[in-house]
Amino acid sequence: MNFTGNAYQYPELKKDDEITIQYFMPLHHSLPARAFYLQLRVFSEGGEGGDLAIKQAFNSTIELIEEPKLIDTELLGLYAVLFGFLAAVAWGVREYAIEKGIIGGATVTKKKASSSKKAPARKAPADSNANEWLRGTIADKSKAKKK
Repeated sequence: MNFTGNAYQYPELKKDDEITIQYFMPLHHSLPARAFYLQLRVFSEGGEGGDLAIKQAFNSTIELIEEPKLIDTELLGLYAVLFGFLAAVAWGVREYAIEKGIIGGATVTKKKASSSKKAPARKAPADSNANEWLRGTIADKSKAKKK
């Protein structure tokens, strides 16, 4: 993974001169805290023929450490999902046990109100036509088409 490549412009150095460069690597916020293998190479040109030289400046493993938070929201979210899953399993086990009669559940009794009597069915008047509501529509069969 190549995090960054920065070009630095410094004055000309003589042979065996040393320079210290502060190097900053901007990392993405979602990058997990873990160990990384880091290589830093210095590309320089110079010398008698203007040759390009590559020098290994750093070659080791670095450890990214996450700053401690007061409330870890990622872990809190995982706990919430785990709690919801366990609650759903417990609810299913409870319902199964009630269904099988292993444990007694709360029974709900339906009380009928004294005023809730069934209304008598309405009968159509004897002189009415049962298909009267179809009159004037395409489904009216009382008018036969004459050809």
